[in-house]
Amino acid sequence: GDESICDGHGTAVSGIIAARANNGTHIVGMCPECTLIPVKLLGEPQMGSLTENVRAFEHAIAADVGVINNSWGFTSSIAVPAPLAEVIRRAHTEPRGGLGALIVFAAGNDDRVIEDEEMQAMPEVLCVSATDSYGRYTNYTNEGLSVDVAAPSATVTIAPEGGMTTSFGGTSAAAPVVSGLASWALSVRPDLSAADLQALIIETAVPSPLVTHDENGHHPIYGYGEINPEGLMLALLGAPDSEVSDETSKEDEPRGGCAALPAGGGWTA
Repeated sequence: GDESICDGHGTAVSGIIAARANNGTHIVGMCPECTLIPVKLLGEPQMGSLTENVRAFEHAIAADVGVINNSWGFTSSIAVPAPLAEVIRRAHTEPRGGLGALIVFAAGNDDRVIEDEEMQAMPEVLCVSATDSYGRYTNYTNEGLSVDVAAPSATVTIAPEGGMTTSFGGTSAAAPVVSGLASWALSVRPDLSAADLQALIIETAVPSPLVTHDENGHHPIYGYGEINPEGLMLALLGAPDSEVSDETSKEDEPRGGCAALPAGGGWTA
C-alpha cells in the first residue's frame, strides 16, 4: 500500500483495536479478527475542518459499521456544531439496519472539565478517560459529568515504520481499548443495539477503589468505573434474549466492524 498516507497516531490507535494475533511482533489487538476501516482526519491542509469531520462520520455510516472510535477532539471547550451533532446522532441509530454504531470518544488530554455542550457530552457518545497501568487516573485526562468509563492508556501497539512497536498513551489510547472491546462484544452479540451495548459497558464497569464515587456511582474522572471485560462477557452471554433486539443473527454478521477516526483537530497522545 501507499505508506505516504500513514499516520503514526492513527496507526497506533488502529493497532490497539485490531492488530492481528501471531503477527511476529508480540502484540495483539483487542479484537484481532474484527474488520477495521481507518478514516484519516488530519495530515493535509484541507483536513480537520467541520466538513471533513462530518464526511468522516458519513463514510462510517455508509460502511455500515458497528463501532466508531474517535481519538480526536478539540483542545478547548467548543459547543458541538449542529451538522456534526446531527451526523453523530445518525451514526448512533442508522447503521446495521437501525441497530446503530457505538460512538466512542476520547475524553481529551487537556486536564480540564468537559462542558455539557461538547461532543463528548452527547448522550449518543461513550466518553472514555485514561488511567495508568496501576489503575490510577492520569494527570492529563479531561473530566466531568460526561465521562462514562475509564480505560488503560499505558499501551503498546503497532507503529507504521516497518511493523515496529512503540509505547503509545493518552486518552487517544484509552478510547480504542474500549472500541476494540466493544467490537469484540458485537462479534459475540451482533443483535445488540448501540444503545444496549453502551449501557452494558457502563453497567459492567467497576468503580475505582482509589476514589469516592457519588450517590449515582459516578466520578468525574473514572466515570462509572474502569472497563470490565470479564463482566461484560458474562453480561453478553447471560443476558436474556428479551433484553436485546433479535433483528440480526450471529450468522448474518459474525464479526464486529470498527471505523477508526484516529487523528483529529486538537490532541495527540
